[in-house]
Amino acid sequence: MRSCRSARTASVTVLPTVVFNAAASRFKSSCVEASIRTLVLCMQISIHLTRLERVGRELSRLTGGTSSTVHHVITIRTATVADLDALVESQSKLFRDDAGVHDRHVDITWPARLGHERYAPLIDDDEWLLLVAAHDAADTAIGHLVGYWFEAGPTRHPARFAVLQSIYVDPDERDAGVGSLLTQRFLDWSRKNGCVEAGVSVYAANRSAQRFYARHGFAPASIEFARPL
Repeated sequence: MRSCRSARTASVTVLPTVVFNAAASRFKSSCVEASIRTLVLCMQISIHLTRLERVGRELSRLTGGTSSTVHHVITIRTATVADLDALVESQSKLFRDDAGVHDRHVDITWPARLGHERYAPLIDDDEWLLLVAAHDAADTAIGHLVGYWFEAGPTRHPARFAVLQSIYVDPDERDAGVGSLLTQRFLDWSRKNGCVEAGVSVYAANRSAQRFYARHGFAPASIEFARPL
């Protein structure tokens, strides 16, 4: 009889422990699932806030608003003689940040040395387009674009082609649509001049530039290979 009572007592004490462990396991699992859902929700909120911030900057630019990020309307204008200094400075930044990083043979001092001499005659050349992006209020240049058109050579069918030779936007002004405004102005100018195609050259390692041009309808047309000797 004693042994039977002991067995019954043991079974009574074990049962609550088993129930408690099962409940604790379910609670722990629920906490993990809740944490994962919370993390996913936080990530989604962060993504949406980033998108809203970009939309806010763009709306401010278009409406002339005074958000904490964009304080002035951005204008794109054809460069004049008065813009030569700003154009050359912007080209110098492009050489430094792009070619200076991806091509060891490029002389990044070229714009400072010969930029004025190169671009001054092109201001009044109908075959060339020189653009400057600037803030209206301060009239401060924040970027540029240089493009031109040419007639097809004797090995190709008669046609006119446009080339986007260079484009640059100051890092602090990016993601506000400045590059898109410059590019769209170039494309409009190319169509107006009867061009059937627009092209641009990009360094293979410059992935961000490739993504930018792809968003504006450009696609790979040829690949240039090089090797050291």
